[in-house]
Amino acid sequence: MVKKLIIIRHAIAEEPTGDMNDSERVLTNEGIKQMKLAAKGLKKICPDIEAIVSSPYARATATAEIVAAKFGLRDILTTSSLEPGMDRTTLLRRLNKLPHQCVAIIGHQPDLGLFANLLINGNLYSPFNLKKGGMMLISAHDGLMRASSQLDWFLTPKQLRLLAR
Repeated sequence: MVKKLIIIRHAIAEEPTGDMNDSERVLTNEGIKQMKLAAKGLKKICPDIEAIVSSPYARATATAEIVAAKFGLRDILTTSSLEPGMDRTTLLRRLNKLPHQCVAIIGHQPDLGLFANLLINGNLYSPFNLKKGGMMLISAHDGLMRASSQLDWFLTPKQLRLLAR
């Protein structure tokens, strides 16, 4: 049962062009560089990530690969429940079926901020505004449920990179 959930917004990606499918946007070189440092900072404050679940979009899976490499994880689970316009109920059900204590999810705004608010406050109003590469830790004593979790920390990419020093 998941007791710690790290919510990560994908790193900086290329801007969309008219003929590009949104799901194919990749990380920029700067996005890769910054996420490597942010993942290093994350490992200092939360060294026990056991699993990573990601949106199947290219920018999210690339972010997941960077985090997985820092934590020595080989497998990344992908789910359409983390795509833009995500299905929060299915995601919650899937996360609660995982046997891990500490899981990171990687996806998109505003959906991640809305999901966090649902876990903490039980509603979808006033989502948390995660910057690209930003992260938050939510903890739950008896598994993830609506309005039953607490926010432990909420860090910007810059704060995470500073922790990497």
